[in-house]
Amino acid sequence: MGETSIQWTDYTFNPWIGCTKVSPGCKHCYAERMVIQRSNWGVKWGRKGNRKRTSLSNWKNPLKWNRLAHASGRRRRVFCCSLADVFEDRPNLMPMRKDLFELIRITPHLDWLLLTKRPENILSMLPADWGSGWENVWMGCSTEDQTWYDRRIEALLAVPARIHFLSAEPLIGPITLGHGKAQNLDWIIVGGESGPGFRPMDIQWVRQLRDDSARFNVSFFFKQHSGLHPKTIGNKLDGRSHLNWPGSPPRSRGRPKLSPLSRSEQLQVAQQKHRKKYIYLPLSRELVEQIDKKAGAQGRSKFVETALRRALK
Repeated sequence: MGETSIQWTDYTFNPWIGCTKVSPGCKHCYAERMVIQRSNWGVKWGRKGNRKRTSLSNWKNPLKWNRLAHASGRRRRVFCCSLADVFEDRPNLMPMRKDLFELIRITPHLDWLLLTKRPENILSMLPADWGSGWENVWMGCSTEDQTWYDRRIEALLAVPARIHFLSAEPLIGPITLGHGKAQNLDWIIVGGESGPGFRPMDIQWVRQLRDDSARFNVSFFFKQHSGLHPKTIGNKLDGRSHLNWPGSPPRSRGRPKLSPLSRSEQLQVAQQKHRKKYIYLPLSRELVEQIDKKAGAQGRSKFVETALRRALK
């Protein structure tokens, strides 16, 4: 996890690993194959399986990417949960999802691409201060054919977000777009299935989405043809590449607020406020519970949580 060969993002980040199949597009799930091949990960796929939080060093990576983006002046895109689903409905994911959103909050130079197959769950799982959408979050859902487009699109577009996008990958049936920029759909990624047992994609399905995207003013990104090894075929459609990202609208909504204090000043204020130096400890759920006991769950401010996470840098 980190730098990736996925053309439409700069990095991938998995806060945890594990998921459950929910629709036909999941039939040949590459993430499940990876988990089976890497038994040392200790993850079992499926509804009765487990979800395993990734390492602390992995959680530090977005902080590093954020610093690089800030220093270079170029925003970086982060595809979140290539081996999981941010909005899977499991009680044990709640604390990890809370930590994920805190991490997103303190990395404002990254654009986080949250892609889900469960858009109906998004609204109930967003932070309380989501408002009209955090400026550094793009919200997307996967759809493999017309049936699942029709089931998911309205739930996705009901979520306030800076960018709404679709991933039609693997595309296993035709889709006719009925939503575009006027309905807040900004971007669509299209790709055929790859690997053993791949289901062939009809090139006419891709042309249909290309033409619909032009008609509805949706940015169109064609990732790959279907095949055992699609990279050997290339990603051109009718002789040309279509590698388009959504434009960058004026940044006027929902930026998570950052403290004007330096990191060391934040730590000093937090320590003075709670009279104990908790900040040097590794961040964990157990640590948060310690603070709750000593400072009170209701009195524990978001300021302290932010200071804890910044201490990981």
